[in-house]
Amino acid sequence: MAEGLEAWSVLVDQPAWTQAARETEQQRLRQWCVEPLAALVERILRDAPLPGRVLEDVRGDWLELIRLFALLRDAGRRLGGEPVVEAAQGRIIRELAGAFLSYSGILNRLLFGEDDPQLARISADFMRLDLLQLALDELGAEAEGRGVRQTLLLFVNQVMGKVNVLIRKFLGHRDPLGRFGVTNLLVEVEELIVLAERLLESNAEITPVEASGPGGAAMADFIDSARSLGHLLASELMQQLQLENRRMVETGQPDFGRGQTVFVGQLRQLGLLYRFAARLESDARVESLRQMTAEVHHDLETLTDALLAALPAAAGPEQRVAMEPLWARLSVIVDLAERFGWLELRQKVLIAIRNRAVVA
Repeated sequence: MAEGLEAWSVLVDQPAWTQAARETEQQRLRQWCVEPLAALVERILRDAPLPGRVLEDVRGDWLELIRLFALLRDAGRRLGGEPVVEAAQGRIIRELAGAFLSYSGILNRLLFGEDDPQLARISADFMRLDLLQLALDELGAEAEGRGVRQTLLLFVNQVMGKVNVLIRKFLGHRDPLGRFGVTNLLVEVEELIVLAERLLESNAEITPVEASGPGGAAMADFIDSARSLGHLLASELMQQLQLENRRMVETGQPDFGRGQTVFVGQLRQLGLLYRFAARLESDARVESLRQMTAEVHHDLETLTDALLAALPAAAGPEQRVAMEPLWARLSVIVDLAERFGWLELRQKVLIAIRNRAVVA
């Protein structure tokens, strides 16, 4: 369509056109470009991906409607339809920019209505807000766009602040409800990563990010809490294994299956913490994130050595069955090692498996 409008503009400027013919064609095109704007604005506002809105019978890419409007707007301006065009554009900009202020109430309910911050839903809402921001950029609304970016950053800070409160609350009290909340947060690690990336983008010129700037304090707080959480998980895993070993010495019978579900779950949570830090450390240039990946890796190495030490060098059929929980834990570590490229750790476990298979 843009090419067609440009071709028409070149064509009507040709000397072969009389002034009357040129004016007639301009009037015809003005009607074609300017008059449909009202209906297009209604369609844009009706289908706008506002957070919380259920969209029905929406077809295609909503941003394409915005781009179509921008083409008709530019043509209308050239053809002398400025009042109608500017009124239509102003209405869209006001509605889209206002959506960010309206979302504040939704976000407050999501953050403070219950302990779980519902990161998956908030992430989906933020994706819709991103589309609204892209639309404002497409319309050339620079002032509104700056305000929207600041508002979105404020939203991200609010969400990360809620996350930090939940983790600190658990670290302070270690109650079952707090543990459940932290577990849910880690399950939504991809949403956490996206939130962190948004905060880090706001500090692109700052190294390290903890120093200052919007989002810097929230990120520094989260990284500190996440590192403490990693240490706690690793410590609890080691304590559980030591307790199981002590019971085995006292009773003469291995009993590793009793806390197996919790043990494997916490192993995977350590892996999720590593995934968070590893995904961000290269781009963020944040030293504490690099320290976090090193700490989680070290904790899992130490735990692997302890698990391998708990395995007997030789075992009969009954002992092998009793040791299956240990092998299941080691298989989780191997899975993490393959996913994150920990070749030495993976090799250590595989060699142990091979040696015991030869002995058996």
